[in-house]
Amino acid sequence: MTRRVTTLLTTLGVTLGGLVVTAAPASAAYTGTIGPLDTSTPGHVRGTVTTDAPYVVVRVMAEDYWQIAASTQGAAAGTFDFDLETWGLDSGRVRVETCTSEGVGCAGLTEEQPFEASDVVPEVVWPADPFTGEDFTIAITDSGGGYLWAQTATGDGVVVPGDGTPTVLPAPVDGTQNVYLNRCANGISACNGLTQREVTIDRPISADAFLPDPWSTSPAVVNVDATPSVTAAVELRGTGVNPEASLGLAIHPTVLNASGAAVAGGTSKLYDLPLSDRTITFEVGLDHLKSGAYTLRIETAWGAEPTQRVTEEFHLEVTNPAPVINALTRSPSAVYPAADGYLDSTVLTLTPATWAEADSARFEIINGAGTVVRDLNPTTDNSWDGYKARWNGTSNSGTKVPSGTYTVKGYLTDRSGTTSEKATTVTVVRKHLANRTWTRTQTAAASYADWKYIGSCSTLRRPSLRGWSGSFGLYSNTRCTKGFNAGIAETHHGMYVAKPSNLRRYLDVRVSEYGGAAKSRPTSRQGLAYLSTSNEWRAATTLTSGLGTHHGLTRAASGFIHDRGTASPWVYWSAAVVDGRRYDVKSFTVRVRYEALVSD
Repeated sequence: MTRRVTTLLTTLGVTLGGLVVTAAPASAAYTGTIGPLDTSTPGHVRGTVTTDAPYVVVRVMAEDYWQIAASTQGAAAGTFDFDLETWGLDSGRVRVETCTSEGVGCAGLTEEQPFEASDVVPEVVWPADPFTGEDFTIAITDSGGGYLWAQTATGDGVVVPGDGTPTVLPAPVDGTQNVYLNRCANGISACNGLTQREVTIDRPISADAFLPDPWSTSPAVVNVDATPSVTAAVELRGTGVNPEASLGLAIHPTVLNASGAAVAGGTSKLYDLPLSDRTITFEVGLDHLKSGAYTLRIETAWGAEPTQRVTEEFHLEVTNPAPVINALTRSPSAVYPAADGYLDSTVLTLTPATWAEADSARFEIINGAGTVVRDLNPTTDNSWDGYKARWNGTSNSGTKVPSGTYTVKGYLTDRSGTTSEKATTVTVVRKHLANRTWTRTQTAAASYADWKYIGSCSTLRRPSLRGWSGSFGLYSNTRCTKGFNAGIAETHHGMYVAKPSNLRRYLDVRVSEYGGAAKSRPTSRQGLAYLSTSNEWRAATTLTSGLGTHHGLTRAASGFIHDRGTASPWVYWSAAVVDGRRYDVKSFTVRVRYEALVSD
């Protein structure tokens, strides 16, 4: 199985220990034998390979089968001598692979022998025992290879140079513990324990406040837009911080302005030691401060009373830009303060760029002379679509303001009291809605839309037998009686509707007709119908026989006035008789009621 895995890896071009190998031909089969291994020289293993292969690769393997600590290769003329480093290993294996030539035809594992490595013990200057100082250091003088790694039982490790330079070990916890020195192999995870020593760390309790990066400069520059708070920390040292000990701890951060007045912080943070982490980190909020120079004072106290106290100060340079207003809008852009349901008010909306920097908002309405006529506070705070207020065109005293263009100013204030503003305009129009009526009368001939249907037995007489100028006579079955269609007499009529400049909307429409039954058929009636905007005949009614004005049905303008959005809206209707009826039509009157804006 080992040989199959190696063949697969080499087929894929895997690099092992810096050597790229290629799969061996199936016919390649060589032998190799490792002679006695010599580890008497510290950090080295030496030996000889006897082989019938043209080429060999020799590797030193760590305990992990695939971790290669060192390797060599070369042409073999019956034997091949090797000398490989073993720094960082306490034991390992020498492995031989036979090849056809350099990097070609390598057949995988041929032979493997274990070995016990030898090492040199460096000269070590250990920390004092007991240790009561600040920096826990170790110094090493070493002639070996690989690299040296020192670590305490309760702290992180660190690489230590072998030239005798003192190196500070990462802060160990106070108490009795071992300090370990290891030699590690370059490039792999194998390490060999060289020596260790037990040290008692018994430092007096102390506390040091500091500002970590990126605020470690002096002064610490804080842009509140990016970071609304500054991070501070207190590092504890001494036996009292040992997990087996306990004492009360209070940290009191205070931010002072240039006059020495406290403007932030001021709340003590209480802890009951021991703590699992000797560094206590906390945030001090600054987002309510204006731009300027400040002092961060950190008081740390501990002990039963507490009886010990340390005070440290840090200079801060706070930048708190004015809050950004994303948009100030009004909808609609005009106000008609008549309180009749038409654009009675407008909604003002101020939207902050970010809600984190917004604390409050307000609005001002300013007339053309620069006088504030209305102050408005938002009706909703921190709604996600902005601060909103509604203005109905009245002043602070409740009276309606005159017509004109007014400036709307929106103000956004952050927690520091810094305010930004943005402006827009709104138009006040002192007009109100009123219902108006438009009528127009035209003769039957003048309103005729040049479309008729006169059955084969019927007659359209112009003028009618009554002789009215411009009148129509709709006479059914004057020539014969042959059925329904032959007895139809129908004409279509239309009229353009006025579009006043103050028009807001059309309300309804009605067509009336002046006429009556022909004298020859005094009981005749006539049909009247409107063409709807969906091009269907609707609102059909029957006009009585009496001579006079006859009214059609009143219907909503939206369904019967065509092209209302153009400059020439119009209405269209039909007049018809059938079944022998005869009717004289003198004129038509179109009445339109509409809603108009008129001055107050």
